[in-house]
Amino acid sequence: MFNNNSVDGVFVMPKDVLKYINNAKKVELRLIMYIFAKGENFTVEDAAEDLSESVEMINSALSFWRGTGLITERDGKVKVKKERVVASSKEEPKQETYSTLDVANATMNDDEFRQIVKFVEKTLGDLPNASKQAQLYYLYDNLGMQSDVIMGIIAHCAAAGKTQMSYIKKTAEGIHNDGVETYKELETYLAAKEEYKNFETAVKRIIGAGDRAFTKSEKALVEKWDKEWNVSTELLSVAYERTIALISKPSLPYMSKILEGWYNEGIKTAQQAEELLEKQGQKLKKETADEKAEKARKAGFDFEFEDIFEKP
Repeated sequence: MFNNNSVDGVFVMPKDVLKYINNAKKVELRLIMYIFAKGENFTVEDAAEDLSESVEMINSALSFWRGTGLITERDGKVKVKKERVVASSKEEPKQETYSTLDVANATMNDDEFRQIVKFVEKTLGDLPNASKQAQLYYLYDNLGMQSDVIMGIIAHCAAAGKTQMSYIKKTAEGIHNDGVETYKELETYLAAKEEYKNFETAVKRIIGAGDRAFTKSEKALVEKWDKEWNVSTELLSVAYERTIALISKPSLPYMSKILEGWYNEGIKTAQQAEELLEKQGQKLKKETADEKAEKARKAGFDFEFEDIFEKP
């Protein structure tokens, strides 16, 4: 159940509302203010009457805000995104630790938090003690994370065999710090993480790295291949083979130079790369000795190219 963050009759709205106000119509702006002011007492019928709008118009405006992720519906009730309140000089800051009484009151009086506790019990097969519940309440109350996001993270950790509450809390904090706020954003975030993990595994398989962890600089290269250049594993294999052919050993920086050249040339597939290499090979075969010598001189070699070969 949504408990409006208000102080002395002043309601609080998330800063994310600012992202959408330029695209929002007048009725949509009036509605979002009304929703946050009413909190858990909001109903479409009351909004239509109080704002002098039709039910159809209110539902249309509601659809706009649902699309932003600031508004969700569960069990027929409209719920709004919680905003963490920054303490003023007259307010106490949010707690970072919670007593057994704090947690007990939250479990008794807050339906959403109670749902989180029940989800943990069902998913992990263990009734969380007061200490574990306090860590959950920290995520919910202090960080202001939505209940469905917390439960989604718990399910993700459990699926990976990570059931320690300390691990779940740390994972949730990291995801929160990465800007994930809605369940839809969580799904996208986790899918991207899984896709990168598979890509990194493929890179290790191609270069024969086994289970060796990449260094920080190597990881930066692999992330660039995946996220910026969208390199396929097939193209990676060609780049690896080319690297071995040229320097006789695996080297991610050398592979990256090859991939960068192909990226700049618009090469996206292994077939395109192989065709380019074939053309380059044919061109090299056709070069005359003078052309090769000129290349050598431009590269900084002060000798006649043919002098390095044994004359008949």
